Amino acid sequence: MVLIYLWLKSFKQPDYRKNFSQRLGLAGPVATKPVIWVHGASVGEITAATPLIRQLLQSYPNKTLLITTVTPTGAAWARETFGDDVLHCYLPLDAGFAVRGFIKRFRPEFAVIMETEIWPTLYGELNQQSIPIIIASARLSQKSVDGYARFLSLIKTALSGNVSIAAQTPDDRERFLAVGASSEKVLVAGNIKFDFDPPKGIDIIGRVFRENHGCAERPVWVAASTHEGEEEQVLAAHAALRLTYPDALLMLVPRHPERFDDVAKLLQQSGVRAVRHSSNQLCETDTQVLLCDSMGEMMTFYAAADLAFLGGSLVDIGGHNLLEPAALGKAIICGPSVSNAKDVAEMLIAAGALQLVENSDQLSHGLHELFAKPSSREGLGKNALKAIENNRGALERLMAFIKQATSKI
Repeated sequence: MVLIYLWLKSFKQPDYRKNFSQRLGLAGPVATKPVIWVHGASVGEITAATPLIRQLLQSYPNKTLLITTVTPTGAAWARETFGDDVLHCYLPLDAGFAVRGFIKRFRPEFAVIMETEIWPTLYGELNQQSIPIIIASARLSQKSVDGYARFLSLIKTALSGNVSIAAQTPDDRERFLAVGASSEKVLVAGNIKFDFDPPKGIDIIGRVFRENHGCAERPVWVAASTHEGEEEQVLAAHAALRLTYPDALLMLVPRHPERFDDVAKLLQQSGVRAVRHSSNQLCETDTQVLLCDSMGEMMTFYAAADLAFLGGSLVDIGGHNLLEPAALGKAIICGPSVSNAKDVAEMLIAAGALQLVENSDQLSHGLHELFAKPSSREGLGKNALKAIENNRGALERLMAFIKQATSKI
């Protein structure tokens, strides 16, 4: 089934065909030192793992750090973020021959799996070879618990042995216990996303970005990680905003790179005057939208904007990473669909750092208010930054947990 899924995905995203032998456990880069393995399915998980990966590189200088992903976009993000400091390989299919080939090639000393990736065959082979597994920043929804009910014996076996779980919240811990994890091996460590540090000098980089695009003095907002069916709502809100602020500029960042061209066509068909970031053209005074069609620059886009809208939230996706703009002290707006980061959203709302809107009209209204009242916008941003600082410390707890779980190596 997974092979069929990947093959079908490859028709729309040809990068899924590249290095396919790695998914079969037949190939991969060569490690010259003992390997520590970190897995994150896609961009979101690798972004969340960034503080941990940097800490592992610092704490284990004599080891090779291997990052695996499922998606090509996750692979590209890992390469752009860490360069030659790490190796990258695609996660093998959860089949015995592929898993055994992968383990034989890399022989990892231990594995760190981000959030919730439970692969019964992979976990079984790692347990059989006494390779410790740490599920980091682990989360488990009640929906997942209900879904696992049919395979409870299989899941319980997968989570036995050398598996240790650093749960994000007490509720996550209870749900892991409900599917068979050992209470002695499940710790509430928090979310390491809060330990994310923005790149040094990012504020200056953001200002230079605005100057280079000719929009230093204009009201600028970013709609980040948008999805199909969401760009239309964002553009409607921007059109309404420009009735009051005719020089307002929208930085539009589609979630998936393969959609950049489609969104460019949408802008053209909608009669929107737009410039593509990749074209290196200046935004003229009548430019309405800057289409941010590049990878690895999200923090620059946030830094360049006066406020941020988080996509995947006006459509039923579940939202995306709220912590990046919060760490930059930006006022944040998002739609009602925030299930992917419900605890973070609730925390930011309680801190007075996040505005929820239900539709395009409410988004437009929120934008108007925040541009009309800079003090309110700055207040939201300060509250967001304070909330981040108050929740730091998960990385330190996780590193101690990892060292405890791997102490017998």
